[in-house]
Amino acid sequence: MNSGSSSCASNSQTNSNSWLNQELDSTGEQKLKWVQKNYLIYNYCTDSKRFPQGYPLECTVA
Repeated sequence: MNSGSSSCASNSQTNSNSWLNQELDSTGEQKLKWVQKNYLIYNYCTDSKRFPQGYPLECTVA
């Protein structure tokens, strides 16, 4: 069993950062904005009362 999980782990490490290099095209950006407008209930990255000392790192990554 351990050999199966280690091969899984090595495969996931190889591909784990590939999605970080992907960018949205203009169609993807439009779809994302539509989803945010129609389905986003709460965005903690815009809640200045929750983070008076500054927003978390993931809110500032562009």
